[in-house]
Amino acid sequence: MSTLMITAINADDDTRRRAVEALIDQDVQIEAAILHDEAPGTPSAPRRDFAGVVLGAGLAVIFGALTAYLAFLGGWWIAPGVLSALFSLVGLVGIVASLTNQGR
Repeated sequence: MSTLMITAINADDDTRRRAVEALIDQDVQIEAAILHDEAPGTPSAPRRDFAGVVLGAGLAVIFGALTAYLAFLGGWWIAPGVLSALFSLVGLVGIVASLTNQGR
């Protein structure tokens, strides 16, 4: 079986439907028809979530500073410091997740 990909950029749904019907009229067996707005394989511009970067940086800095302060106090203050360190880690993971390329 062969795969044929036809791209009709900026075509309306009626034009695309007529293209599929023209293939059917020529006795071409169509297993699936996917109508794309863009050409397949055309790279879309990646985007990043900069609001997530700011939020993650804020969490990482604030809770990281709190963790350092609680570790400086010592004693029983280390227990809430562990929780604060986890929140700081969540902020760092949020930064990384927001900076990765995301498709449109």
